[in-house]
Amino acid sequence: MSAQLIVANHVSWLDMYALSAVAGARFVAKSEVRGWPFFGTIALRFDTLFIVRGSYRDAARMRTEVARALGEGARVVVFPEGTTTDGTTLGRFHPALFQSAIDARAPVQPVAIRYRDGRGDPSPAPVFVGDTTVLASVARVIREPALSVELTFGPALSPLGVTRKVLAERSRRWIGEQLGVGEGAVTRRRFAA
Repeated sequence: MSAQLIVANHVSWLDMYALSAVAGARFVAKSEVRGWPFFGTIALRFDTLFIVRGSYRDAARMRTEVARALGEGARVVVFPEGTTTDGTTLGRFHPALFQSAIDARAPVQPVAIRYRDGRGDPSPAPVFVGDTTVLASVARVIREPALSVELTFGPALSPLGVTRKVLAERSRRWIGEQLGVGEGAVTRRRFAA
């Protein structure tokens, strides 16, 4: 395994499982996940690094911790939007944890995540946004007759000679192109419930 900072758009709690299956990585997740029934236990088994969202002090701690993990050869997954979207939009990429790749001289690997139903159309089933509960999200996933995930891996980005902001912008641009979300635009598509 070679060190990589894997950055992806974030749609669902399923994202961690999909990326873990193909990348064998550690994850950065909000600290609240640790206390979630079932999912918190699984996150701990993934050797997840937990961050207190909205805390600059904890972001600095996490940047150091991720750089250390990368320096030890780990792959670490970050969802730089800091929240989930409906899969048809792409939020701003927060650049703070991209500094970990620069500090560790580890490549950044962008990944576009998309979920599809049995017909190959975008599926709203795994979407976990707003005040959707984990239980409601799990129930939607279970009711979906067929569900697949597409993980599209882009070209690795070198952290040498660039800023964390540039790495964040390049990653976001590439993922946005894969998802069909224009530069800077927020595209919304309505799904039937």
